[in-house]
Amino acid sequence: AAALEEKVVRPEDEFYDPGYIDVNGLRFKGWDFERGPRGRLTFKDAMAYSSNPVFIQVGLNLGADRLISYARKFGFGQKTRLDFDGEADGNLPAADSLYPGDLANLSIGQGMLEATPLQVAGMVATIVNDGVKVDPYLVSRLTTQEGMVVKNFPVSRGIRVMSKQTALTMRDMMKAVTEYGTGQAAFVEGAGSAGKTGSAETGRQGSAGKGINHAWFAGYVPLENPQYVEVVLVEDGMSGGDVAAPIFHDIVTRVLYSDQ
Repeated sequence: AAALEEKVVRPEDEFYDPGYIDVNGLRFKGWDFERGPRGRLTFKDAMAYSSNPVFIQVGLNLGADRLISYARKFGFGQKTRLDFDGEADGNLPAADSLYPGDLANLSIGQGMLEATPLQVAGMVATIVNDGVKVDPYLVSRLTTQEGMVVKNFPVSRGIRVMSKQTALTMRDMMKAVTEYGTGQAAFVEGAGSAGKTGSAETGRQGSAGKGINHAWFAGYVPLENPQYVEVVLVEDGMSGGDVAAPIFHDIVTRVLYSDQ
């Protein structure tokens, strides 16, 4: 979103993904490195297929200052205004503390970035709200059993984080994830859905020496006039596309079609 808003990249811009990218002597591999080069793909395709090399290249072109600034606007690195016990700040590093390798990691959501499901839900909601970030709330009004309103709770007017056009572009790219990318298991027949898979490295390894990842899927339904944002986090779930996306599908399907 930051790169699109700052006109560092356009959805149709083409890249070449060899399966990895070298940054200051460090090699960052794609999640599908063993399959060989993915080849030429657009920025939109990079979102759909979750191309680490492309997003790292775009992040380096964008720079740490702008990436961190937009992340903070989205609500990362700080608690929401829900003020419930145990809520975490997450972690967003200072831009001047990042070396190129750190920025590469941050560009794909790894390294020093830590985020809560609520923060990620707020980011998706901002994209759905045409670029306006609204503080989350639990109760909108208090009513009697007869439906008489006893009290209305104020809702924030929100702040603009990005342009409406950037938000629309982001939604189109997130739609590609469920249509032909890594999140096809999250696609909802009839209503449609859009989102993004995530497989966050924990730094721990399993008995076979393979890295253990948390599985994420964050998205919204339906495609037209979206009503619901959902974030699924499965700790040690390994794959966002294989584990978290199907859970997203099952939950939103029940929400949408519970009366049928």
